[in-house]
Parts: sequence; C-alpha cells; structure tokens
Amino acid sequence: MNSGAQGERIAFSRPPELQGIEIMVVEHCARRWRVFHDTYAVVTILDVSGRSIEWLYRRKIYGTEAKNIMLIEPGELHASTKITPPANFRVLCVDPSLIECEVKELAMRTSHPHLKLVRVTDPLFFRAFTLLHWSLENGATTLERQSHLSACIRLLVDECIEKSPNAELKQPNRLHLLRARDFIWEYYVENITLDELATVTGLSRFHLVRAFAAEFGMPPHAYLNQVRLAKAKNLIASGIPLALVAVEMGFADQSHFTRHFLKTYGVTPAEYAGKKLNRSSMKMIATKYLRTVLVVEHH
Repeated sequence: MNSGAQGERIAFSRPPELQGIEIMVVEHCARRWRVFHDTYAVVTILDVSGRSIEWLYRRKIYGTEAKNIMLIEPGELHASTKITPPANFRVLCVDPSLIECEVKELAMRTSHPHLKLVRVTDPLFFRAFTLLHWSLENGATTLERQSHLSACIRLLVDECIEKSPNAELKQPNRLHLLRARDFIWEYYVENITLDELATVTGLSRFHLVRAFAAEFGMPPHAYLNQVRLAKAKNLIASGIPLALVAVEMGFADQSHFTRHFLKTYGVTPAEYAGKKLNRSSMKMIATKYLRTVLVVEHH
C-alpha cells in the first residue's frame, strides 16, 4: 500500500480481554490498500469525506459509503481501485475459531462458515459495531466490551453467514439466567467478565448476552451499570464523597460515573447529593428505577 495523507493515524491493538480479536483504528486515511486476510474482517466505515470507496473483491468492484460495513473472509484479498479522499474507519479482525464456535452453537451444517454478504447497509448493524469500537476506545468495562463483541459476532453469524439449520437451538432455562443476575448482584464492585458469567450459567458467551437481554431487558454490562448506580445512590444519600463512591462502585473514574448517573437519573451525582429528598421522593425514585430498570423478579 502507498503512503497515506498528512495527519494519517493507523494503530493496531489486541485487547487481552478479547481473545482472538485484533483491532485496527484508521484516521484520515487516503491510501490505496491491497491486503490479504487470514481472519474475518469487519470494516466499519465512519466517514469518507462525503464520497464512496471502491474496492475489488472476488473479481468484482463494490462501492461502499459512510455508515456501511465491509465484510471479508479468511483467505481472501481485497484492494482499493483508487486513492480516495481521507477516510475514517475501524477494522475488527476475528479469528475463524470464534465464528466456528458460534456456528456450532447454532447447529449449522458447515465446517467453513461462508459470508453470503460483502456489504451491509443496515443502520442497526452499523450501530452495533460502532458501539463495540466506542467501548474499546473509551475506557468501558471488560464486561461491556465482551458483551458488545459477543453481540456483534452473533449478529454477523445470524445475518451474514450462509446456514443450513440442523437442529433447533435449545433455549436456556430461566434458572441459568438467574444465576448470572445473582452473580452480578453479589460481585458488582468487581471487574466481572463474560467468561465468568458463562461459567456460572453453563451457557456460551454468545448465547448468554442475547438470552440475558431478553430475560431482563438489557445485556449483562448494562445491568451491571444499573446495579452499581442503584448502590451508588444509597452511598451518596449517606454522605459518602462522590469521588469515593465512583471508585467503590467500580467505575473507571468520576467523569465516567457522572456520565452514567446523569443518563439514568437525569441529574448529576452532585445535584442528587444536594437535593433533600423526603421519604415520598425516595419511594418514588425506588419505584421508578429499581422496578423498571433493574427488572428483578422472584418466582
């Protein structure tokens, strides 16, 4: 590939909590690429200066615009047909074993999963991969990163892999999901991982995220945040300094804590601490958030 535009930034990373994954961050790039892939590559196009990218893949030329996803299989080569205006994009390189694991769980008859799509324009698909990359670049928790990755791989297999169903996927017992919920309640201050929840439930990481969200209304990492915020409110009400509350509840820093608190409750932790809430107000908050957000059921 030729040299890129002035101000170009290209960076690779292999997050230790995401085994089998390599991330490529590309900013302000105007290169002409010619790359062989030994993994599945999911290219999330963030911005192409208002123009499309042309690329050659499997002897055909494809045009890709901003907010599109490019998909490339292991063993394939893709090449840009020309230098384009500076573009920003992210590449998720997925080891074939992760895709094969998901395919096996879904009981598909294939030993070499084949992508039936080359380009995806679905906004929901784009959003899922954008959220994954955002979590990797903005100090998200291990559980949040792993949850986003599992959701993306599940989406990739569900929507883009040619499949021939061999058997119906066994639905998880509610008891398995309650074990994950209880684990989060008990260890909410720890850096919980998706592998730990998978071990507790006996489910695969890929299946767990979707099943948990269907049961409790949100994926495990979002549920963990809500538990932490609910506990944080109690600490704030008791007069604990906000900086200490953020640390005690496992947030990366106070700004991270404040952002989540504001998004959930509509006020900052400092504003919440300054309010003198009577018993009626506290009951209203508890009813609104602990019932509708945490969605705790007992049977």
